[in-house]
Order: sequence, then C-alpha cells, then structure tokens
Amino acid sequence: MDQLPITSKKFSYTGIIDVNGFLQVVKKNLEAKGFSVEETKFEQSGSENKNYSIEWSATKQLDDYTMYSLTVKINFSDVKDATVLKNNVPTQTKIGKVDLSIDASMMLDYQEKWSAGLLKILRPLFDRMNKELIESRKKSLANSVDEIVGALKSTYS
Repeated sequence: MDQLPITSKKFSYTGIIDVNGFLQVVKKNLEAKGFSVEETKFEQSGSENKNYSIEWSATKQLDDYTMYSLTVKINFSDVKDATVLKNNVPTQTKIGKVDLSIDASMMLDYQEKWSAGLLKILRPLFDRMNKELIESRKKSLANSVDEIVGALKSTYS
C-alpha cells in the first residue's frame, strides 16, 4: 500500500462557539463529500475553562485500488460561559477558540491486492497507465478539503 500525502489545511476561530454545533457542521461537510467518519480520540480537561481535543479518521473508498484518507484534528480551548447581547437581550452562550487541521492523503492498493505474485510485477505498469486518473483524483481530494475549510470559513467568520 502506498500512502500519498496530498494536502494539509488549517482553520482557526475565536468567539462565540457551540462545540456540538461546530462538530456537526464539520461532520456534515465530510459526509456530504462521501466520507465515512469515525472518532478516534476524545479528551476533555479543565473545570471553569474547558478544553477538548478530538480526532477523527475519515475515509472514502473510490474503488478497490484507491481510497481517500483524512485525519481531522479539532482542538477547543478556553471554552467558557459568557453573556452576550442578542437583539439587545442578554443571552447565555459559550465563547472560546477552536483550531482545526485536516491532513489528506490518497492510498493506492489499500487492500494490498497488487503486492504479491504477478500483480506485484504489473503494478508499476498499471500505475503508469492510470497516471492521469491518479492525478485527477489527487486534485479532487485537494479541492474537497479546500471546500470543507471554505465552508467553515464562511460559517465562522
């Protein structure tokens, strides 16, 4: 299996934040792009000011040879209760900071069907014959990550 790094993007926001709402926005954007999302890490610390560290693994199988893989890290820091004016009415909410990073890679022969026997010899030829398709898929993955981060920027800016 070959894992090709494609892109890495970051997003930060400080202000009024709904932790669950933010996570839902990220997850919905990933699922809308066809990714399956699995939580691999959740840590919480702090008493008055909360900190959360969350990590997700998101994958999308394109065929039995190619799969997209994302590592999504979300860190909330200094999340605390606050009172803000909403339509001149004091409203309870939370404020804090969120940092998100997405590392994207494309895996070739992720099922390792081409790693033994005759197929191992034919694989370089297969990759050369499909070079344009592989390059197109790399660009598509990078565009998908850009669109996900762009959606977050338009929602939280």
